[in-house]
Amino acid sequence: MLTDHSKTDKQSISQKNRSRISTEISLLCTSRDDKSLAIADKLSALLPDLIITKKHMSNGHCDPLHGFDKDNLPDLVLFIQNGGGWEEELHEYAMRPVEERPPMIVIGNKDHHEAMRAAMKAGARDFLTEPVHFDELIDSIGEVINELQEAGHEGDANLIVIMNAKGGSGASLLASNIAHMFTVALEQRAVLIDLDTQFGSPGQYLDLIPKQGLVEAMHMIDEMDAFALDGYLLTHESGLRVMSVESQEFILHEDLSGEHLDKLLDLLGKNYDQIIVDIPRHIDALTTTVLERADKVVLVTQQSVTHVTDATRLMKILCQDLQIDKTRIVPVVNRYQKSSEVTLSDVEKAFQGVSPALVGNDFERVNNSINNGIPLYKFAHSAQITKEILALSSQLSGESIPEKKGIIERLKARL
Repeated sequence: MLTDHSKTDKQSISQKNRSRISTEISLLCTSRDDKSLAIADKLSALLPDLIITKKHMSNGHCDPLHGFDKDNLPDLVLFIQNGGGWEEELHEYAMRPVEERPPMIVIGNKDHHEAMRAAMKAGARDFLTEPVHFDELIDSIGEVINELQEAGHEGDANLIVIMNAKGGSGASLLASNIAHMFTVALEQRAVLIDLDTQFGSPGQYLDLIPKQGLVEAMHMIDEMDAFALDGYLLTHESGLRVMSVESQEFILHEDLSGEHLDKLLDLLGKNYDQIIVDIPRHIDALTTTVLERADKVVLVTQQSVTHVTDATRLMKILCQDLQIDKTRIVPVVNRYQKSSEVTLSDVEKAFQGVSPALVGNDFERVNNSINNGIPLYKFAHSAQITKEILALSSQLSGESIPEKKGIIERLKARL
C-alpha cells in the first residue's frame, strides 16, 4: 500500500503537517484486507497525539461504522479499499444520516473509476491512489483535521470594539494596527470592520480602497453564506481582511439595521478568530448592537482635561446605561507623555479605577506610517510604539506573542 519512494520515519513528515494533528482527534482505519491495516500502526508511530484505531471488516456487516454508537463516532475515517467489496461498504456509508457520517479519506486503485465516484458520493474528502506516499496521506489527514478544528471554534471569535473617548484620539490608527498585528504577529485570522459610514479611515491606514463592502453585505446578509461574504471583504497583503464603506457613499446609521449587523457578526464569527470593529464616537442603535456583544471595549483617550472629561461621561454611559461591566473595558492613553499636567491618576479616576494601557507619542513615525499606508509592525518594527501596540494586541487577544525562531530552528522545521 505504501510506496518505498518516501521515508516512513518521523523526520520524513514535515513539522507543519504534524503540528496540525491535535489531541482528542480520533481516526478509524478500516479495510477488508487485514494486511492493509498496517498503515494504522505506522500512523500511530508518526502521529502519537492522534487517537488511532483499526477495524478489519470480515464477514458480516458492510458498514465501516457498524458497532459505533452515534454519540461516539470517530472524527475521521480512513477507508482502504484493496480489492473487491468496496461497493457495498461505500453504499452503506452513503446511506448513513449526514450527521452520523464522519469525514472520510479513501485509498484505492487509480484505475477503479467507479470506486472513485462511489467514494465521492459517500462524501469522501479525498481519494488517494495506490501506492500512497506517507507525506501525501499526512497532508490529507492534516487538511481534514484543520477543518474539524476550525469548525469546533465556530462562533468563538473574539469581538473587540475600539472607540475614541473624544474625537481624534487615535482609535482608527490603533484599530488598523492591532488588527494587522493579530494577523502577522499573533498568527490569527482577523477581520477589521470600519463602522464609521461617513468618515471611516482604517482602510487608508492599510492603503486599501473599498469598492463595495459593509452596506452591501448588510443588505444581502439574509441570502449570504461565508463564501459569498468573502466577496465583500478587502484583503491586505498580510492576509488581514477589511470591511468598510465605499468612500463616495454617504450613509446614515439610521439607514442600517442592527439586526442585519448582528447576523453579519454571527457569520464572520464562524470564520475568524478576531473581529475588530472601529466604531464612531456616537451612541445609537447600530453602535449599541456591537458594544453590547463585545468581549472587550477599547476606549482611546489622551492627556487633556477635555479628553478626561469626555472619557468620564462615556464610561458612565457604557457602565450604567448600557450595563457593560467595566472589566470588559480597556482604556488606552494614546500619545502618552510622562511630563503631562494630566497624570495617570487623573485618567484612572475617569475610568473608575481601571488602569490604562499606554501608547507613547511618536508623531513622526506614525505620520509617515499613515502617509505611506504601511502598518507600524512593518514600517517601524523595532520602534517602542510598535512594541507597545503589540503588547496591547496580545492583551486583547489573550494570546502570548510567539517567539521568533532563529535560522537554525527555521531550517530544522523544514525537514
